[in-house]
Amino acid sequence: MWQNGVHFVGGLAALRILAFLICCVAMGYGLFRPEPPPELFEDSDKFFHVVAFAGLAFVTRLAFPFAPAWLVWGLLYAQGPVLEYLQHFLRSTRMFSYGDIFANFCGVTLALVTWVVVNSVWRRWRAVV
Repeated sequence: MWQNGVHFVGGLAALRILAFLICCVAMGYGLFRPEPPPELFEDSDKFFHVVAFAGLAFVTRLAFPFAPAWLVWGLLYAQGPVLEYLQHFLRSTRMFSYGDIFANFCGVTLALVTWVVVNSVWRRWRAVV
């Protein structure tokens, strides 16, 4: 549905964009704060990378459902190493880590698989109803 030149789907477009912006702010804070987060358990930072990137990736796809999938997922995969480099470049107290990049990729992949499964189930459910 078009309203005042803006495309709204189900009236939830603004909420999806708001969720995306909140995720971006939280991600920015987590990645660029001066000190690394506390180590809650061994490799807890890798766990947090996976969770953060999975959440951001899923919400990003949800916020931009009409954007080409190759573009959205491609940019999400590209941001993993870019943000890891920027984190080290902008904050000298933070260390560049290939393990963090791998965790970022795992998070995006987890979101991609979840998106495909949820989308498939949704389409089948909509076909039945």
